[in-house]
Amino acid sequence: MARGEQGRLRIGMAGAVAMLPLIPRAIRAFRERWPEILITLEESNTPALCEALRERRVDIAIVRPPVPDPVISLHPLLDEPTMIAIPKGHPLSEHHTLKLSDVANEPFLIFDRRIGPGFYDAIIAACQQAGFTPHFGQSAPQIAATVPMVAAGLGVSVVPAYLSQIHADGATFHPISGPAPRATISLASRDPDLTGPSSNFHQILLKLAEASSRA
Repeated sequence: MARGEQGRLRIGMAGAVAMLPLIPRAIRAFRERWPEILITLEESNTPALCEALRERRVDIAIVRPPVPDPVISLHPLLDEPTMIAIPKGHPLSEHHTLKLSDVANEPFLIFDRRIGPGFYDAIIAACQQAGFTPHFGQSAPQIAATVPMVAAGLGVSVVPAYLSQIHADGATFHPISGPAPRATISLASRDPDLTGPSSNFHQILLKLAEASSRA
């Protein structure tokens, strides 16, 4: 158990993080190497996962920094680009790349700030750097929920690039030129030093994240 070869690993994941391709790859690689470890998964938002870490209901969590709790330690994993999601058929959907200012007058779909304050603030700051404050449309209950809302024609959104794999009918995804937010993901823990299964899983995540950044 001290070497992390037996026991259990309780992993929390912020909304939509499970859709990041490296997460299932990391879990698969971990299970192949340490099949005796029981893995459980819990999906929630970053503030709720920090509370779960503090109460030791999960061992580690994959979150979007910053975190609201100074007791929680962060271990950086990935800094991913974002894309603009546009309803299919919109005049802008014919463009390959877009500037944030191109959607300045569009209804802007975004999740509740409490779900992921760091990513929310990064989006707003990038829009302001591009010269406008977003005109908010409906609020999405989760980060991933913005994609089907865009597909339904309710507005445009800025989403992590990996969400483009949802391929929602009715939505197109466009790389952003000029000022653009980044979707930062970190591994969070109650204790600053990772040990046992938590440390082993972190090392697998780091290797996969490094390989992803080089791809």
